[in-house]
Amino acid sequence: MLASVNYPVFEHPTEISASAYTYDHAFSPVREGHFVSFNLLNDLSRWQHFYNGAEIRGPFITKNLFARPLVIAFYSNYWGKGSLEQLKHFNEIQHEIKAYGGNLLVIADERDIKLEKLAWEHSLSLNFYFDTDGGMAEKFRVYPGGTTAWNRLSVIDPHIHLPAVYVLNAARQVVYHHIDHDLQGNYPEKDIINAVHQAVLADNKRSA
Repeated sequence: MLASVNYPVFEHPTEISASAYTYDHAFSPVREGHFVSFNLLNDLSRWQHFYNGAEIRGPFITKNLFARPLVIAFYSNYWGKGSLEQLKHFNEIQHEIKAYGGNLLVIADERDIKLEKLAWEHSLSLNFYFDTDGGMAEKFRVYPGGTTAWNRLSVIDPHIHLPAVYVLNAARQVVYHHIDHDLQGNYPEKDIINAVHQAVLADNKRSA
C-alpha cells in the first residue's frame, strides 16, 4: 500500500509558450503548477510501440493517453549507460502506473535503429514518441542547448534534452517532475506512482 502524498493542485495554472523561449534560455525546466499545451503528431514515423520486446505496428490513438494522468519520460540513447537503465526502470513500474490509473509515454530525441534490439533483449513493453524536432523538449524546457547545467552534467552534445520525468494530470498540468542529474537512470519510483495516484484522485474529485 502506497503512502498518501498530497501533491498540490493549482487552480490557476500557468501556460508555457514554447515561442517565448529559445535553446539559450537559462536552465529552468517546467515545474509543478505549470500547464503545458502540446500536440503529438499522428505521423506513424513518430511512434514506435513494443510489447514484451516485440514491435507492435499500427496507428496509436493519442486521445487515450490524455484521458488519464500521463507520465512523460524524456529519453536519449546518448546518455550512455543511463539510457538503458532508464528504459528498464520505466518498464518495471509501468504496470503500477497503469494500475493506479495513469499512462506512460517515453519521449525520445531520435528514432534509433538500436531500439528494437534493446526492446527485444530486455522484453520492453513501452510506447515511444520521437521528438525529432525538439518541440516537446522545448515545451518542457529540458533542452537547454549549452547552458552551465549541461556543463555540470558533462554531456558531449548540448542539444540533447535533459533526463527528466513529468507527471501531468488530465488537464496537462504538471503535478510532479524529477531530473536525473547524475545520468544513472535513478528515478524515485514511489514518488512517481504516488503523483499518478494523487492526480487520479484529484481529477475524479473535480469531475464528481
